[in-house]
Amino acid sequence: MGDAVRIIPRSFWMSCLIASALFAGPETGSICICPVPEKPDKRSAPGLFCESSKLSLKIDSRKMAWPMQKAEKIEGLDMTVPHLVVIYCEGKQQQTVRFRFSTYRTNQLCLFLNDLYKTAHLEDRCLWCKCN
Repeated sequence: MGDAVRIIPRSFWMSCLIASALFAGPETGSICICPVPEKPDKRSAPGLFCESSKLSLKIDSRKMAWPMQKAEKIEGLDMTVPHLVVIYCEGKQQQTVRFRFSTYRTNQLCLFLNDLYKTAHLEDRCLWCKCN
């Protein structure tokens, strides 16, 4: 009788673990888009200067204006597939960044434009950019 009592709780917990694995959605990642200044420094790498109001970006199929006031978070990105970030100036493609979450230490990444060169950077940590 004592062995039967121990087996039931173990089998119950094992079925709970299996059920949670089956019904849990895939793990997702996010990108925090750091804002650009409204009046950017005119210095940049050749061909990369763009007025902030004319900057936009697309992450996979999600297109948006580049934020200027506060950081914006893009959530729900599938961590198992490659992603493409395209940066536009006046609707023209300017830069691209391809990435996989598996190459980073975290599932919460940070996208920003370098203040001096205006090149796009995707990092797994940036202390100055705060997303809620």
